[in-house]
Amino acid sequence: MKFEVEILSKEIIKPCYPTPSPLRNYQLSFLDQLHGHNHISFVMFFPHNSESQSVTEISHKLKKSLSHVLSRYYPLAGRLKDDDLFVNCNDEGIPFLEAQVNCELSDVVQNPDPHDLHKFIPFELDDKVDILLGIQLNIFSCGGVAIGSRFSHKIEDALSTLMFLKFWAAATRGGGDDEDSNAVSPQFVSATHFPPKDVEQVVDDPKVNFLMKNVITKRFVFESSKLEALKEKFRDKTRIPSRVEALSAFIYARVFVKALDEINYEDKDSYDGIARQAMRELMINGSGKEHVKNLQEGVDQGLSFLKEHAVEFAKGDVVPLNFTSFCRFSLYQDFGWGKPSWVGKVPLPFKNFIVFMDTKTCDGIEVYIDLEKDDMARLEIDDEFLSFVSST
Repeated sequence: MKFEVEILSKEIIKPCYPTPSPLRNYQLSFLDQLHGHNHISFVMFFPHNSESQSVTEISHKLKKSLSHVLSRYYPLAGRLKDDDLFVNCNDEGIPFLEAQVNCELSDVVQNPDPHDLHKFIPFELDDKVDILLGIQLNIFSCGGVAIGSRFSHKIEDALSTLMFLKFWAAATRGGGDDEDSNAVSPQFVSATHFPPKDVEQVVDDPKVNFLMKNVITKRFVFESSKLEALKEKFRDKTRIPSRVEALSAFIYARVFVKALDEINYEDKDSYDGIARQAMRELMINGSGKEHVKNLQEGVDQGLSFLKEHAVEFAKGDVVPLNFTSFCRFSLYQDFGWGKPSWVGKVPLPFKNFIVFMDTKTCDGIEVYIDLEKDDMARLEIDDEFLSFVSST
């Protein structure tokens, strides 16, 4: 359904304690540099109930606790410097917006459209801003609220975003006290492990634009029974794949190979074979300490590869397919008025970009798929793919 979001107010939230002088310059790592001005954005939807606090109380507690948390996560309250190599941790603060939504919360979460989620976060997706975090509290006509967050990928990845939200939720539940017995204080030392490099050709070359304008995002839900069926479908003699491995391989075969027209569309055995090969490579190249070690040792080789092929990516001579998974990262945090009824991922217009997220019950997976129009149309009539999809 169509709805409007009207901004009611904007406030700057600053850390409650000043950042010490020795910590005022935070150096970005090589991996941070590569992210350009991309962002990680989530929207947490909280329905109204008779025991819920008033919107005024919710807003007050969120802002008070946020001020405490920013003292621990002090770079988020700073600003990127012109060269994008450092963050000036000057405690300038983050924007906190309040907005009115002219519909009920259930109207959005019952049949969510990923393209609508950008209305619930501050800034436009393609805005190049030096602010590293923005929060928007959205108030629905039914009394429910949605907390939209936008983190700069230059300083936040999936795990650190989760830890921040978990820490903030704990502080809000405690009435604004940032002392939580289970909280882990962040350490901003990424540049020590991944020293900065010259990435200007990759990030700033105007000929290289990884953002695509003609991209459609669709959300597909795979229930636990379908995921178990995929695991069984692609098991081999040595190992049963994880649900993420099996689903990644399946989508790779149905989307990527099919879109390239490399094999006959009706040849399901060929698809299964390609999926199994992709899955084996996922197992071999998976995450862990060894992967991090290899990444540390291979940063120069990786950067050379990106520089060499960046223009080819932009021209379409090399077709990327990118997967990222937030599974097992609990985004359903309780801020003191119950857990969200749903958490949505705000899409970025990247071509061939796939994001996995747990369903609220953690037994299924929500998949956000970004494809160009023709590729998405082909996927939506793929009987094999749709036979495993529970809902959209």
